[in-house]
Amino acid sequence: MPFPADIIYYDSSGREQCSRIAPDTEWIWQDGRVENPRIGIELSWYWSGDTQTVPLEALYESGAGRLKDLILLPDFLAGNEGDGQSLILPYGCGALVHTKGHRRGEMMIGGSSSGWRSHERFRHHQRSSNKSNVRRGGRYDMLFRLRTCFGPERLYALAPVFRVRDHAADSPLSDRISLHLGDFDGDYAAMAHWYGDYMRRHYAIRPLRETAGKSPLMEYGSRAIAMRVRLACKQMPSPIHEQTHDHQPELNVFMTFENVRMTLEECRKQNVGPLECCLVGWNCGGHDGAYPQLFPVEERIGGESERKKTLETAKELGSRIGLHDNYFDSYTIADSFRWENVNRNADQLPSLSGIWGGGQSYIVCPKHSYENARRNLRQTPALGINGFYFIDVLTVWPLEKCCSKAHPLTRRTCAIGRKKNLKYVHDLFGGIMSEGGRDWALPELDRIYDLIDTPNMPDWCDAEIPLYQMVWHGTVIYNTYRAGINSHPGERIYLRNLAFGGLPTIYWHYIFSPAQTAEGGQDPGKDLRFNPSTLSCEISRIRAISEDVRRMEDVRFAFITAYREYSQDQTETVYSNGCRCLVNYGSVPWKIHGIIIPPRNFEIWKGKE
Repeated sequence: MPFPADIIYYDSSGREQCSRIAPDTEWIWQDGRVENPRIGIELSWYWSGDTQTVPLEALYESGAGRLKDLILLPDFLAGNEGDGQSLILPYGCGALVHTKGHRRGEMMIGGSSSGWRSHERFRHHQRSSNKSNVRRGGRYDMLFRLRTCFGPERLYALAPVFRVRDHAADSPLSDRISLHLGDFDGDYAAMAHWYGDYMRRHYAIRPLRETAGKSPLMEYGSRAIAMRVRLACKQMPSPIHEQTHDHQPELNVFMTFENVRMTLEECRKQNVGPLECCLVGWNCGGHDGAYPQLFPVEERIGGESERKKTLETAKELGSRIGLHDNYFDSYTIADSFRWENVNRNADQLPSLSGIWGGGQSYIVCPKHSYENARRNLRQTPALGINGFYFIDVLTVWPLEKCCSKAHPLTRRTCAIGRKKNLKYVHDLFGGIMSEGGRDWALPELDRIYDLIDTPNMPDWCDAEIPLYQMVWHGTVIYNTYRAGINSHPGERIYLRNLAFGGLPTIYWHYIFSPAQTAEGGQDPGKDLRFNPSTLSCEISRIRAISEDVRRMEDVRFAFITAYREYSQDQTETVYSNGCRCLVNYGSVPWKIHGIIIPPRNFEIWKGKE
């Protein structure tokens, strides 16, 4: 078979140029190799059945050209304007791009641009037959290229892009890139099911029913809302970027450990639950205050004795409780901060990740973040938790190279380092929760704080679909939308989360930074703020959420087999055990399958069509 591909390369002046590898071009074709003498790039390739492999360790650059991106099978997943087809992208929960009505465009999608966070699969829907390709090798260095109404043929195409190097002076990627081609009958659900089965087999990812059967924590968590409690945080944004313990902003105390106990007791009084509580900002300096330093426990919220008392109270009340931690970034105020442990970019400068409570945050090279976790958590039983341990950022931030000469990392070894950290914490506590849901984090990752920010999709997207959920529901526990945190029954985003199989998240003192409202679109009116005089009323609203979650228990272990939108206001999610989640977003009752779904509500229906 031929080797159709596009490449993007750096020329002798460092400018990016494009070239199509195809017959009747300046590329010379030999058995298993293609060469362009003018550019000075030579590649090997071979096919084995339906699998195409490009061994990048055999890349030969004889001239001034330096390969940047390798775009394989550029027209394999393609259609033309008005032909009634759709491209299916792993963006957000999942995105459909119809081959009609778009302007000419070309874009690279991946890394931090993708809320889907995995890029394992591509799919082209052609009425009754479908084509896909699944990446095997090179999975950590891949984006995809989307073309809409492109060229004189008005082509729509989706192609995998392998980032061989980020800069002209970089060493090239040496992975053995491999793509497996597949054909499917049915809609995008068929591809999702095939891919989920493939991933579970290939990476030993167990279904949730199995893990919950062996772990009381997983069984409890699979039917529990997440309630996060922010206890304390320094002034945000921090006016002091490099802090010392004698020179740091004032700590804002939102809730004390005693306040947490009052909240948990009121939850028990009102029969809220199951409830998975996570304490945020319990550590030295509060949330993001001095990572990776955790101890001493922040005295201004009660200190270690009050922390222990709160954990015991939670257990006595029948709730599970965990702690929030961070092994992604670090602050110079920490007693364990080491400059030699900081991730370095191509210019050998520290990799930065924003300014937070502890000031300027510096990304820790994953080779050393594991050491921080081992040092902090070596006395695990003393922490006394029985819930998920939360590690911030690790599974939401794009994989990042470390260019330090002392501890260099590729994106692949970055992923291995983060997974090592996740596995260590998972094995210590029996359950790990993190901020995003990237595929590479499985099977270590158990619960996901949020999959994507909002349901809002870019202009090139024609429809949002639950593609991620069709792959992973019944395997991991997740909340779909960050913007849905603190949403309540009847709200569209709340119902959308349930329709996609997500479990709601409640957060006390969620908004701690002006950026969350100015840039993140968070509604200050939804923030939960502790006040003894309003506590009973707030807990009654949480009780309504927990009652909805109880209604979802019958589908927690099932896979999603189909999703239908009857209209903008009526949807149906079909599960592998025969249950259906029927959601009515509208203002009038909806009758379907002989039952009536009230306005702005949902039902789990166990009947037969």
